[in-house]
Amino acid sequence: MVISKTSTILETSPDNLQIFQKLIYAESLLDKIQELEGKYSKPRITKKTLTQLSDTLLTEHSIEIPDVLQKYNLSHSDILPGVQCPNCNKFEMEYISASWRCSICKFTAKKAHLPAINDYFLIVNQSITRRQLAKFLKMEPMKARNILHTIKLPSTGIKRGAKYFLPKNCIFSPHDENSMEKGGFFT
Repeated sequence: MVISKTSTILETSPDNLQIFQKLIYAESLLDKIQELEGKYSKPRITKKTLTQLSDTLLTEHSIEIPDVLQKYNLSHSDILPGVQCPNCNKFEMEYISASWRCSICKFTAKKAHLPAINDYFLIVNQSITRRQLAKFLKMEPMKARNILHTIKLPSTGIKRGAKYFLPKNCIFSPHDENSMEKGGFFT
């Protein structure tokens, strides 16, 4: 255990002095690390084993997605469909010529749909069909197909039976649409 505050005073019974072998003040930490490196110079784990362990941890890591509707006692009808304008926050964006345009403030953005798709995956369901996306974003199904093709979501099935999923441990970044490549994801 490392104690960062030098004014800390520890008192113990005379028969409990071994506690001081497990405690160290922060100012002595580097000296203790050097002492341990000298004492244990031979690695206990091989680089190959360390790499395997690292790969396993990364593979097995998953983000828990809570059931928001149940947690907050909401129903699907409580969720507003559509694409929210990043400028005026109204759900009045229309997909026109590969871009989203707000019918209220006239703001345009190419990737305004990404936060809505995140919301769908996090709140409504962990998979989506082309028809569900079209209904949720309030757009034509063929345009929804183009969006799904553009963002390159993993899928199962073909044509009308296809279901799309958000890649494991991944969300879309709504913050800087200029820094994201076509079909790219931020994790």
